[in-house]
Amino acid sequence: MTTPFQSARAAEVRRLREKGALQEALDLFPHIEEDDDGWNDLELVDELARAHSLAGDEQGVVRFFQRCADLNLGRAALYRCQVGWFYQRRKNWARALRWYAEALETFPNYHLCLFRKGYCLERQHRPRAAAAAFAAAAEVFEKSDADQRARSQGIQIQNLFHLSRNLRETGATAAARAALEKCDLLDTGPENIIRREHRLASRAEIALAENLPAEAVADLEAARKMENRSAVLWERLGRAYHALGRPTDAEAALRHATRLPKGAVSLVALARFLRAEKRLVECAETLHQGLREHPKGEVQLRLESARLELALDRPGKALAILERLNAGRVQAGSTQAVAIESAIGALHASHGDFARALPYLEAAAAQESAHDDTRKTLAEARASAATGPLNVQPMQDAPLPAPIAAVLERAPQRIEGEVVSYFADRGFGFVAHGEKRDTIFFHVSQCQGLDGGLPEPGQAVTFFLARNRRSGKSQAEEILPRVRVQAATSAG
Repeated sequence: MTTPFQSARAAEVRRLREKGALQEALDLFPHIEEDDDGWNDLELVDELARAHSLAGDEQGVVRFFQRCADLNLGRAALYRCQVGWFYQRRKNWARALRWYAEALETFPNYHLCLFRKGYCLERQHRPRAAAAAFAAAAEVFEKSDADQRARSQGIQIQNLFHLSRNLRETGATAAARAALEKCDLLDTGPENIIRREHRLASRAEIALAENLPAEAVADLEAARKMENRSAVLWERLGRAYHALGRPTDAEAALRHATRLPKGAVSLVALARFLRAEKRLVECAETLHQGLREHPKGEVQLRLESARLELALDRPGKALAILERLNAGRVQAGSTQAVAIESAIGALHASHGDFARALPYLEAAAAQESAHDDTRKTLAEARASAATGPLNVQPMQDAPLPAPIAAVLERAPQRIEGEVVSYFADRGFGFVAHGEKRDTIFFHVSQCQGLDGGLPEPGQAVTFFLARNRRSGKSQAEEILPRVRVQAATSAG
């Protein structure tokens, strides 16, 4: 039982926490151990856990919330969910999911935890698993009593919106429509939880997936009247116009999207449009611009670069781009990873090399985010491989037209540096460069040009400066030994 003295200590931590004096709150009890009275004071431990969470102290969060769970087994799931939320706020989706799984072991009908689990799975680009978590949360809500539904309605509105999005990603468009309609019915308060224009845009995406571009255009034009400065809305409107057979309007909308705040994300769709219209030089220019201005979209932009190479009848170059992506940092099993594996497999299959195609197609088809066309290509490749001897056609690249070569072969300046550390067991290290010897991260997948493929401390290298698509932080890419570059320059 909590004594008045213990309650007073918890109240003091809470007072300091609520006024933002986190370090002062934590300094009150810096070394609570198992033999201290405070270690058995649930209220105090809970307040310290919350203070550590706000202070960003990972060890303190795990230690104190886990102690709360030990002290109150009946609410253990709630405390473990708090740890998951700590990691989710820091975009550590995998670790958040582990804590949500622990919470759901003892409280499988925890509505908020199921919603948060679905959100983390969505951010990992795992739409089927995300949809399953969101659907489970929706079912829990429907079975709850009226009081519980009233308390959880805000979460349920968000849950249904995300459920619709992930069902759409898996191709279940009818179910996606139904979830979005339920979201509309619930979200009728004086201030919408999901903005009306966002729901219209989501419904438009469903219409596009169902090949109903006129319906999509109507929804997006209505949404644009509510929010005219959204790059996402203008980009979707451009895609809808294109699907409706209005290329002039489509281009105008897409180019307008790129000029809006955060509009660099629309460069992917603009490049795709230009390739479809066979304006390949402009497509190459747009992709080059995207790689400069939209580093978080690098994977999508590189995929579009590979598709551009295929449009130029350069399958070997397209394969090289795809293989580099496949060796990078794309989340295994994600929609992006499946798209890359599917593209590599399809490219090998189209040249009769089914022995190489099948492992990629099988790996892609086994994932929850695989589309039906991937499974169809796999079935065709298996049937062709079983019919007789292979007739493998070499991947011969056509010459690159001069106007496009001027864009695609435009390279940024390489930076000279020196490897200062490499952690072989974890596959990354750091390179120092510049007069101030600033250090920059690199991943081993970017060291394929090194002799032996592995970096060594003290090794002189050159590299391109890039950004990590997940963190947005700078990193070194396409690392080469400095002597090789110098020799190549001398020979030229």
